[in-house]
Amino acid sequence: MAEDAKSQRRDAKGRFTRKLNELRKSLDDDKGVEIVNRNHDELTEAWRNVEFKHDTYTIFLEDSEVEANEESILELKRSLARQWSNTFDMQFKCKSG
Repeated sequence: MAEDAKSQRRDAKGRFTRKLNELRKSLDDDKGVEIVNRNHDELTEAWRNVEFKHDTYTIFLEDSEVEANEESILELKRSLARQWSNTFDMQFKCKSG
């Protein structure tokens, strides 16, 4: 059961990374607000899935193992926060420019 949950979490993290890269690329390539917003929404949904899969996985772990797994999730959260900030900046520039 724990291995299945771990595998599902790994898959969710992979999808999150792909969606993060898609959003970054759409911002870098000036794809426009509509595409950026869609990619942002997809990234947000991927993040929710990572959180759910991570929480499910940690149910099977000992306390010390949970702490050891938190750093990777925190790094994903930091990446998400940076990208949300970049997306907001881009949207603001489009509205004011």
